[in-house]
Amino acid sequence: MMVPQALPSGETLGDAFARELALLIGTAYQPSDGTLIAEDLRTIGDSLADVYTTLQNALNEAFTNTAVQLLAEWEFRLGLPTDPSIPIADRQAAATAKRRANGGASATRILAAVRSIYDGATLATNSCVAVAAFSTPAYPTRRDVFQFVVVVKPEVWGDAVKLSHLRTIVRQMKRAHTKCVITTRIGFRFADPLSLFGRDVFG
Repeated sequence: MMVPQALPSGETLGDAFARELALLIGTAYQPSDGTLIAEDLRTIGDSLADVYTTLQNALNEAFTNTAVQLLAEWEFRLGLPTDPSIPIADRQAAATAKRRANGGASATRILAAVRSIYDGATLATNSCVAVAAFSTPAYPTRRDVFQFVVVVKPEVWGDAVKLSHLRTIVRQMKRAHTKCVITTRIGFRFADPLSLFGRDVFG
């Protein structure tokens, strides 16, 4: 006949550890609420919870996207300015993007670094075939193939801090012979309601 195991109740992390300990002890003791063994297990559980939380916090500080206490040290190490007036999340994003920028210049890594700051960014490149199709006798060796585009939302473009971080990251990562344009859309149309061409050219 199986003897049911009494367990301490509670919703805290210490209570959860106390229940784990009770299960390890087995049914020789029945640490139901109100017993001394239950209180002893809760005391040990609270100590284990403190250790677990401390280790978890230390682990968080080891990564730029979760660091808080050591965020300023990360910024110093990565050559970023430390400005406490900027939200923690934005500083973490900038530090993460800067760190990822050290990983190489492939399109995938550039996009990953950019998305650390703005998750909705997309990246478009020109193929050799597409560029050749637009070559003319006057411009037989077009270099557009060495250009790529990072597309962001208008609200990101209008955020001077985020835009500056994006430009810095892309400038650091792109290859020397390439050019990157950060924009809100690909292509230009005179009839686009957002275009200011008519106003600027024709007054």
